[in-house]
Amino acid sequence: MDHKVPALTYKHMCDFLRCNSSELTTFVFTLFETKGNNTVDIRKILIALSSILFTSYPDLLNFQFEVLDQEHTGYLSDEELVVALQANNFASSPVQVYPKAKIILSYSQNVSQRKAFV
Repeated sequence: MDHKVPALTYKHMCDFLRCNSSELTTFVFTLFETKGNNTVDIRKILIALSSILFTSYPDLLNFQFEVLDQEHTGYLSDEELVVALQANNFASSPVQVYPKAKIILSYSQNVSQRKAFV
């Protein structure tokens, strides 16, 4: 993936969500801060929030796909799929969703890029 993924610090996340620092925001930040660099991948925050806020499943999938398909290829890379699964499952580590990603990717016919099955 050639695109730099926007990362948020804790303060930027609170500003983005328009909320004050609290135990809940600290918990959310800690849940998604997995690389030890005190930032979170904004895509994970958007996907997690969309899972709660969208009432239409097709709208939810379309939104999440648009957030993840940064290169606008119509496909998700392995990494993008893992990000989606991690955010949708509120997993604190990509390792927690690798088994699901492997199953999903096994259904894909194109090895270099795979259609989204988020």
